[in-house]
Amino acid sequence: MKLARFALAALLACAAFSGCGPQVPPVGNYATIQGTVRDASTGNPIAGAVVTVSVIASNATDSSGTYKVFPVPTGPYTSITASAPGYMAYSDYSGGTLTPGQVLSVDISMQPGT
Repeated sequence: MKLARFALAALLACAAFSGCGPQVPPVGNYATIQGTVRDASTGNPIAGAVVTVSVIASNATDSSGTYKVFPVPTGPYTSITASAPGYMAYSDYSGGTLTPGQVLSVDISMQPGT
């Protein structure tokens, strides 16, 4: 009898908590922002730079300086930032609006510095 009550309690708890937490939109409701991060002085790609979109999603560049940030929720985004050792931080606060399935290309030039 105790086992049956425990099983029922566990089942009810799972059902109650399954609706909790943030609701995740279907995959088709996301967009992608991708591009290349380069040194503004030399044009060389910057490997290991971290690109962040509206403090929501981020990813690092590969050895050829390219990045791909996915999933980015559709709708308005406020900023794209990038950071890398030996470079001044990059910030673009012009923002925009992303549509489902959109792939937005944003190339970034970073100034050497600290």
